[in-house]
Order: sequence, then structure tokens, then C-alpha cells
Amino acid sequence: IYPNPNQGSFTVDLFLTETSENLEIQLIDLNGREVDRVTLAGFIGTNRLNMDYRSTGLAKGIYMVRISTPNGRTQLVEKVSIR
Repeated sequence: IYPNPNQGSFTVDLFLTETSENLEIQLIDLNGREVDRVTLAGFIGTNRLNMDYRSTGLAKGIYMVRISTPNGRTQLVEKVSIR
């Protein structure tokens, strides 16, 4: 995830060793509430998703980005700081 910290716009790069029917990317606040969810097809190699919340009124703060596959075999949680 970069840049981190950011102004509400960041990029998620994820390298997959196998194709996944769907990747689920969730943005979660520190209270555990889901702020956003994006589902996309994942392919072998680098998958890139640009996330832009600058015009949504998303509050500044620390959020968690959770990336998972439907079978649960791949799950990654990263912290992102929006200033």
C-alpha cells in the first residue's frame, strides 16, 4: 500500500501465485466498521487497485485494509494512514 501516509488516495499492489475468482478488499476503521468493500477478479502476478476517497468525506485517521480470497487461503491486513 502506497503512499502511506496519504491524503485519501492510495494504491494497493498484490502479487498472486494463482488466479482467484474474486479478491475482496475491505477498508475498515479502528472501531471495526467496514467503510468500503471492493470485489475484483485476481490474476496471477501483480494486481493493482487505485483507491481514492478524497471526494467521499472519509475522516482522517488510521484504517485497516483487509485483502482476502473467497477460499480464505490468502488474507492480508495492512494499516493505512489518511491525513
